[in-house]
Amino acid sequence: MHKNSKIFLSAGIPSEGREGFDTINRSATAGAVMAFTRVCAEFNIPFYFGGQPAITPLVWSVAKDFSKKEKPLITIYQSRFFEGKTPHEVDYFENIVWTEKIEGNLPASIKAMRNQMFSENETVAAIFLGGSNGIRDEYKLLKDISPQTRMLPFASTGGVSKKMYESEGINEAELTESFAYYQIFKDLLRDYKDDAGNIRDS
Repeated sequence: MHKNSKIFLSAGIPSEGREGFDTINRSATAGAVMAFTRVCAEFNIPFYFGGQPAITPLVWSVAKDFSKKEKPLITIYQSRFFEGKTPHEVDYFENIVWTEKIEGNLPASIKAMRNQMFSENETVAAIFLGGSNGIRDEYKLLKDISPQTRMLPFASTGGVSKKMYESEGINEAELTESFAYYQIFKDLLRDYKDDAGNIRDS
């Protein structure tokens, strides 16, 4: 894995009435986010994500146990539209990138954040877990900007990532048939493991 390469995490837990709510598996989505974070720490793999308020505390719940060496692996992007309104867990992260606020226009501010995320990072793989329509927007935008990126929407977490798995005609059993996320991510991310990373026994 090139030293400037990263993995993108796109995850969400939709509220009632939003797209994806009817199929979301909350516990599976939460478990997958935490397992992904843990494996990235163990494999010394850097990743980035947009600071979705339901997801940031899940990443933090694992990342808080990182060593000082591992903490810089994570980059969190936040739109200035939400400055002063983010979960307190955001303060833990060392690498926070604040993106442009477009006054009075939340959708444009979010789009600016996503464009900056994807243009600043060499994304070798992208993980999609649960989520609502924003997950689809990130999937489509990243695919346009970086067509070589390996796209991995998990059907097992439900939500819009399940719909994308089905609509894209993906056929990877580990993305739909199992909830053993720690082992799944160890298998999926092994090729991106840094030489300095050490696999710890579970």
